[in-house]
Amino acid sequence: MISQDAAVLGLEWVEGDPLSLAFSVEDVDWSGSYTAQVRGRASDTAVLLTLTVVATYSAPNTGFVLSATAVANTVTPGTHVWDLQLTGGVTRLRGSVVVRAQVTR
Repeated sequence: MISQDAAVLGLEWVEGDPLSLAFSVEDVDWSGSYTAQVRGRASDTAVLLTLTVVATYSAPNTGFVLSATAVANTVTPGTHVWDLQLTGGVTRLRGSVVVRAQVTR
């Protein structure tokens, strides 16, 4: 089967914390400008969080850093959805976002 569906990658963090999630995609140049958004459900129009995305190609891999400040990270605890789309292009990644409740306040 040939598919252009986005690869699945789950994210997890603690509510209200500053975010910095790093990973790499091996043997491919996926550098470019991206938008990554978190929503309650895929069909929701409200965006809960837009992540800052840095994608850097260093042969042979592309490194990604998804980030947000603590002030911007107002996503409530629970399970949400996210995706990562190349600006003007394809959706590369999608998946669930699990936000854990903050214990220390």
